[in-house]
Amino acid sequence: MSDKLQDQRIKLVADQRQLIKKADDESRGMTVDEMATFDKIDADIVSLKATIDRSQSVAAAERRATEQRIEMAEPVETRTPATMSLPVAESNEQRTSSEYRSGFETYMRGGQLNDVETRALSEGTNTAGGFLVPDQWYTRIIEKLNEENIMRRLSTVITTEHGTFNIPVVNTVGAANWTAEGAALTESDTVFANYTMSAYKAARIMKVSRELIADNTFDLESYITSEFTTSINTLCEAAYIDGDASSKPKGVIYDATVTAFAGAAAITADELIGLYHELKPQYRVRPSTAWIMADATIKAVRLLKDTTNQYVWQPGLRDGDPDRLLGKPVYASSHMPAMTTAKKSVLFGDYSYFFIGDRSGIEMQRLYELYAASGQDAFIGTFRTDSVLTNTEAVQVGQQA
Repeated sequence: MSDKLQDQRIKLVADQRQLIKKADDESRGMTVDEMATFDKIDADIVSLKATIDRSQSVAAAERRATEQRIEMAEPVETRTPATMSLPVAESNEQRTSSEYRSGFETYMRGGQLNDVETRALSEGTNTAGGFLVPDQWYTRIIEKLNEENIMRRLSTVITTEHGTFNIPVVNTVGAANWTAEGAALTESDTVFANYTMSAYKAARIMKVSRELIADNTFDLESYITSEFTTSINTLCEAAYIDGDASSKPKGVIYDATVTAFAGAAAITADELIGLYHELKPQYRVRPSTAWIMADATIKAVRLLKDTTNQYVWQPGLRDGDPDRLLGKPVYASSHMPAMTTAKKSVLFGDYSYFFIGDRSGIEMQRLYELYAASGQDAFIGTFRTDSVLTNTEAVQVGQQA
């Protein structure tokens, strides 16, 4: 189904470009009718893209459901290419036990814990007043964040049990020199930098009726996972891209190397080519190198041509393939600034140097009394994370005039 939709989208792009070519060949602007047809095709392209994205999202959800049914609980790092894990405490082992999972489910539904479940939860609790979610559930939530969050997919994700941790980075590599026989050697030391990552807390409180909680046929786990993930994903994605490190993580835009655009609300093909070549060749060839911009910016870029009259933007040719700009993938994010005065509107770089640090463990707490009068219980979910760009020359950002 999505393959056919992709073919339709590619044909519409070709039809749209044919309209422009006809006007160019006749050395005139498009007529009113041609402009109306162009806008209609443009709306159809956007609609098809949204349908394709929804189809892929449903397919991903079906895969997750299948994995949950057979209870596959692989570590996060085996399914996220740019992910690595730091050593964690023994409490992780406790949270994988059947006693812990049973006790957590009972706790979430407000039931009475037996001695074994109470002891298991106590051993796995990292803070007073709440319980860390079982590892299998935690893996599902983080996996969903990775699937729906552009920056988590492209960046390097670290998981740690500690609130803060350091990342040593080589800033300058020592240089070798030609030396005459018997002459003194020239000293050239490698220069290191150290980045400290903390753990900013993202939180959400959600209410669930007690009738639903008591209903064993109601999938409480999936409901809370979905609600929690959607809201936290939106909050974190915005910070990973444009966060200012004020009570939130520092976004990739914050330290990226700036290239100035001439226009306050427009971008030219030459400027995009220039931004492409501002990034050093060793970064351009990396698989994690991509463009990120707002959807409205992508719409403006789609019709730009280079000096050989070739379009710089190309639609993805296969189902699941991203669109491409100058040969590199293009991702749309609603959290990227628009093409307006002084805004940093286009990102291009190797995001493997952008580190996202997660504090291991998602904490869930149930509140019994706060909404008791309305027949509801509340659940508080907290997720702690931080981010930093460890190599500023690896990511370029275009800034409007």
